[in-house]
Amino acid sequence: MYMEKMFLMLKLWNSIRNTALNLIFGPDDDLEVFKEKIILLMNKSPARETPEEWMSALVTYEDQTVRNLIWLIKYKGLRKAGKLFAPFLWDLILNASDLLFEHELESIILIPVPSHWTKRFRKGFSQSIILADEVAEASRGYATVNNSIIKKIRNTKAQVGLDKHKRLRNLDDAFIAKLKPDTDYTKTLFVIIDDVITTGTTMREVRNVLMKAGARRVIGVAVAH
Repeated sequence: MYMEKMFLMLKLWNSIRNTALNLIFGPDDDLEVFKEKIILLMNKSPARETPEEWMSALVTYEDQTVRNLIWLIKYKGLRKAGKLFAPFLWDLILNASDLLFEHELESIILIPVPSHWTKRFRKGFSQSIILADEVAEASRGYATVNNSIIKKIRNTKAQVGLDKHKRLRNLDDAFIAKLKPDTDYTKTLFVIIDDVITTGTTMREVRNVLMKAGARRVIGVAVAH
């Protein structure tokens, strides 16, 4: 009975949230009109310099159109919005890998920044997984998604509003990574996927645990910074 009530409350909350988002952003079918705006923004308002050389982003988060589209993915789980960004993110990955790595790659594995299971249960989706899935599709099978390598084992506070030191402490021991032992990953590129890079703290933590687990080449890409 308790679980049934929880599911009903969650369903009601999702319905209210989606109705509110439709009122704010309009119907889903209107998203295609944003595609040309994204291309213009990439030329006129590119992302600011990222905190690390191995991090890349498409556009600045300061633009309202970009924020609206990211919110549609983040709070509504709208794949159409993720699909708009996916081909541009794939190009970003290819450009970054060419710049940073000289040797030929044999595989590219997309790693969505994980959220704690309680958050996924509450929302019913993960915006990072949505983006990673769409990027994999845009790659036409060249890249694959693996959302089981990295796990978030500790439910942390939101990073927004925390200062630099609190951000670092907030993510201490929050992630674990598991790769196959005795495997050479020299020619494998791991790509961390997220919607927004702010200070880069989350991506650094995810990259650190990947490297400790055996990864050799790791970059991070996001829609905005």
